[in-house]
Amino acid sequence: MTQQLHVGDLVLLHNTVLQHSHSKKLDDKWRGPFRIREIPENSTFYRLEELDGAPLAATFAGNRLKRFFTRRELDSQRAEIHDTIRVTDQLKLDDDDDDDDDEQELEDGIGRENMDVAVVGDD
Repeated sequence: MTQQLHVGDLVLLHNTVLQHSHSKKLDDKWRGPFRIREIPENSTFYRLEELDGAPLAATFAGNRLKRFFTRRELDSQRAEIHDTIRVTDQLKLDDDDDDDDDEQELEDGIGRENMDVAVVGDD
């Protein structure tokens, strides 16, 4: 799956220096976030800048970048997913209103097919 990056997106930069380091365990594998400043035409390299607008001198290969999501973006996506799940669950409940046996089974955790076993086991 290829990610689509655009000018203005926030990204993290993979720290490739760690590949040659002996103390990898506690080091940060990703640096950033940075903002994509420019994507040269017909290129797989990106020009980045700090969040304050200061440009980074080097260009960076696309395979060293991954999209960074702000907390606000993540919360918005979670809310959308949550609302979708809630609507789907409500639709399922509306469909199940006709079947009272299923509701009884959900309430007490004992299905009709297990009722005799539960009664015998209580004696």
